[in-house]
Amino acid sequence: MKFTVIANCQSGPMANLLLALAPCLEWLMVKPIHLLKADDLAAFDHTISESEVVIHQPIGSSFGEFGIDSVKKRFPDKSYLSFPSLYFKGYHPWLMYLRKPTGGTLKGPVSDYHDERIVRSYINGLTVREALQWLSSVELDSNFIDAEFAKLEDREREGRLDAHSVDYLRSHHRNRKLFYVINHPANEVMIHLAAQLLDKLGLAVSPSCREIAERRPDYLRTSFAPIDRAVRALGINAEDDGCYGVIADGIKLTYSLEEYVEASFDCYSSQADMPALYAYAQARRLALGS
Repeated sequence: MKFTVIANCQSGPMANLLLALAPCLEWLMVKPIHLLKADDLAAFDHTISESEVVIHQPIGSSFGEFGIDSVKKRFPDKSYLSFPSLYFKGYHPWLMYLRKPTGGTLKGPVSDYHDERIVRSYINGLTVREALQWLSSVELDSNFIDAEFAKLEDREREGRLDAHSVDYLRSHHRNRKLFYVINHPANEVMIHLAAQLLDKLGLAVSPSCREIAERRPDYLRTSFAPIDRAVRALGINAEDDGCYGVIADGIKLTYSLEEYVEASFDCYSSQADMPALYAYAQARRLALGS
């Protein structure tokens, strides 16, 4: 059975885990949705035409012809299965993108991800030591994580998806770290979704195939941040190494909290107008509902 996956950075990991769980499948690859451009449409449509099953996230109309409603109109005879765009701020309440007016995002010590408190500390003229003092004092409302799950549940219900993550995350998030940053889940979350999708296809997962999938290194542990101290105070016991960092080309770079603040300040000092960039990023975040 030939399939393709239309999704964000989670598309490749989802496809590879589906193949591990069901080796009878054949993956026809398209680029992650955020990398597709107008001149990719012909190749994209050719891949969809060759696929029997289209597995997708709820890609909206802002992506034009690559949005799922548009794809379904062009290819009404395909089978479609949906899974959520996995996004959870429960461990990292202040992580954000610094999107640029010219496109793309500002890269920092943890690639695309920035701690909003550190951004504000820099803009407000705090020293690294003062920023660290502020970070150590910020607290969260006691219902913060429940509110994040409520948002996630609403998104999954409104999307009328074929696979769901919220119950699994609720059951395991306190004892196992299930996200490395806000949209980079551990493999086990994606395996949970993949098994639901395969069940919809009538494909059973053997114990040996599940074991193979579970042994795979986490595909999206390319950027990582520790579970925030204020989140730990709400009873989260999941283990992590307490470091910020990235893994690129097999090389792992890590930062302690102090090193991360220093490296972030160095990054921001190279920008001509950090207040304007931050204001733009805030406005884009509100517009995108993230």
